Amino acid sequence: MLLKIKEQGHTIGNHGHRHLDYAKLSYEENLEQIKTSKKIIEDIIKEDTKFFQAPSGSFGEATMKAAKEVGYTCFKWDIDTIDWQNRQEPEVIVERVRKKEMKDGSIILMHPTYATMEGIDDIIKIVRDNGFKPGSLNDIF
Repeated sequence: MLLKIKEQGHTIGNHGHRHLDYAKLSYEENLEQIKTSKKIIEDIIKEDTKFFQAPSGSFGEATMKAAKEVGYTCFKWDIDTIDWQNRQEPEVIVERVRKKEMKDGSIILMHPTYATMEGIDDIIKIVRDNGFKPGSLNDIF
């Protein structure tokens, strides 16, 4: 799956090895989770990853320090589709994006769900209707 994502030109980042509350982890635990995921991803795609996003956006000081030590740029979304909760309801996530204030550099959080797949064209149209161009983290950072 990672190779397919890479072949399609998408930016691949690190989300940690296990979906934990990283703000509650020690520096050493954060470092272990981030490094483990980094190795797995990079061994497969044969390319360095540059970005880290903690599960649930749960960054603590130790998380930031560990991610920076590994060489990552940390980021956080400002528009959440909450698609993980509305997995079968594309109209709900599209409307959620439509109601949010969008700015240059906004990051829309989406997961690989049915709702996102069905709603992505509408979400892209919303981005364009707001005068912006869809892009990747590489475009922002």
